Amino acid sequence: MSTFKVYQGNDEVAGSIIAATEFNGLYTPTIDPTKLFEEWIKKLINMGGGVRVTYGDNDWAVSFQSNKFIATDAAGTQYDLKLKGDDDNKNTKKVMMIKPGQKPELNDQYLANIVANIKAASQPQAMAYLLGTILLRRCR
Repeated sequence: MSTFKVYQGNDEVAGSIIAATEFNGLYTPTIDPTKLFEEWIKKLINMGGGVRVTYGDNDWAVSFQSNKFIATDAAGTQYDLKLKGDDDNKNTKKVMMIKPGQKPELNDQYLANIVANIKAASQPQAMAYLLGTILLRRCR
């Protein structure tokens, strides 16, 4: 069900906190949504310090090569990713939902993992992790 995940080492909580912090740093009310999305993911990819970005439920490695976002599966096959953003603007009454690629289940393991991670973290960290997770999962 997930789209992007960010890890610091093997720690998704720390990675999601970094993702939320970086998103907030890049956000301005007038920034183009696609540019914001692309700059955010690119910044996370290039961050270093053990930070890595993955795509999909199987955690395909994400890189930025030749001006393209690339996801690489376990067999080494590469797939171009096309990042696109749109404004969430209540004034336009435009509502967009992206249909998940598979039926979401209420008891999916990734939901249990998110709940467990939130329960284990201190409140400020849990809130930053939740924001990062929401932002990364909305990218469908």
